[in-house]
Amino acid sequence: MTTEIEAGVFSLNEETRTVRGRLLTYGEHTNPRHKYPAMFPKGTVSFAPMVLMRGNRDHNLVDPVATFAEVIDQEDGIDVALTIADGPEGDRLIADHKEGKYKRLSPEFAKLVKRGSEVISGVLTGAAFVPEGAFASSALFSLDPIEEAPEVAPAAEENPQPEPPAQQQEESMSTDVVTRPGAAPAAVENPTPTEQQVFSLMPEREDLFTLIKRAKEQGDPEARAALAKIGEGNMFALSDVKISGSNQLGTAAVQAGWIGHVWEGRTHERIIVPTLTPGALTKLTWAGWKWNSKPVMAAWAGNKADVPSGTVTASPVSGSAQRFAGGHDLAREFYDFNETEAIEAYGQAMVDSYSELSDKYALQKMWDQSVTNGATVKDTYPTDVPLVIGKIVQGALKVITTGKGIPSTAVVSLALYSQYVMLMRDHTLEFLTTAASLESGVLAGINVIPDPYGVLAADEVLVYAKPAARALELPGSPVRVNALDLVHGGVDSAFFGYIGIDIQRPEAIVRVADAADA
Repeated sequence: MTTEIEAGVFSLNEETRTVRGRLLTYGEHTNPRHKYPAMFPKGTVSFAPMVLMRGNRDHNLVDPVATFAEVIDQEDGIDVALTIADGPEGDRLIADHKEGKYKRLSPEFAKLVKRGSEVISGVLTGAAFVPEGAFASSALFSLDPIEEAPEVAPAAEENPQPEPPAQQQEESMSTDVVTRPGAAPAAVENPTPTEQQVFSLMPEREDLFTLIKRAKEQGDPEARAALAKIGEGNMFALSDVKISGSNQLGTAAVQAGWIGHVWEGRTHERIIVPTLTPGALTKLTWAGWKWNSKPVMAAWAGNKADVPSGTVTASPVSGSAQRFAGGHDLAREFYDFNETEAIEAYGQAMVDSYSELSDKYALQKMWDQSVTNGATVKDTYPTDVPLVIGKIVQGALKVITTGKGIPSTAVVSLALYSQYVMLMRDHTLEFLTTAASLESGVLAGINVIPDPYGVLAADEVLVYAKPAARALELPGSPVRVNALDLVHGGVDSAFFGYIGIDIQRPEAIVRVADAADA
């Protein structure tokens, strides 16, 4: 007694990546409710070369995930074995099967000839993994239009199957059956050449297989000539579906890969403000005082002599902070749809802007004070002393003698800094340690930095002591403020920053140039 196996059922061995199961049972009808019922008697199915047979998902011919390893034509049906492809697509098929998505095999045919629901002949070309098999709820898949065989005298059947109405049969004969699970096939009268190219790999596929076999195995010259005449482009006449170009599927359906915010340069880092004495800004303006003539001591004779007492004077000091601000009205959709990357990039750009503006302002205020002081004209240096080294040393000595401070920073013009960076070893001073990089250097403990803002003239060097000025800044600057713009559906976002440069000791700020200020 033959054991009945339900068509479409298969088993999957994950370790060997092998699928085995029943693809088709002879004499079994598809679901009677289906528009194109079919029943395959024994002996009606022929087979394409196994090397050309593939397994795919959902009858998608361009999504192969398995190759045929074995086809067994049993008395009661067709059993198959397939090897699942290595790689992510095969792994996804295994995972989908384990989750219950793909439970059945569904056969694919070419040159399908039917008389009513009974199949007269067909070429098995492949199989598809589907949620439900062809003999449960989904249709057979035909690579080309189904051909209707001439009517013959009806023979007695034990279990006659319902035949579709004549008009329905006539429509089905001119329709490419490419039905996916759960979707009804669309009828196409007199398919256009483009549609035929999409759904038909070769009008005479059986003849093509025969030609290939004769040309390869028998070396038949006529077969080779026929294949050459067909040409590679016509053997598999599939329409082009391109990834780009006008009116192409790729242009319309494929989304560009999103890479986020593109780097536009380094995040700004202040180089001037950190060289000054930091302080908290508590008011927009500030006031204080400083000594004009400090109280000093002197030698005393003693023995009831008068105690030295010099003149002591002081003067008031005041200043005001520089304000920076910027704002925009952002569409509230950025916040409603959590577009955090765009919002964060906007905020970072505004913070960078304040950082650069406040740093340039600090250098400008230091340079303005040097103008008030008057430029120190460079000395005549020994011929073996580079100009930039001579100016830094000269400015540093004046900060020590006149400003009564320890020089900590030298800002030099870009022209002079390039000379400083490219100093030859033999041109450095023997008793002064020197180091240089493209961004900063050190000379005898003094930080040497280039002027990135173009405040200094090409022949200028600005040397100062850190206590010579204080950078007073509102804590948290720049301050971010958001407000709803209900009328226009936006979010007003603004940034506010405040910084003040309080010159503590003007004499400790020295500018060295080739000539005195005009």
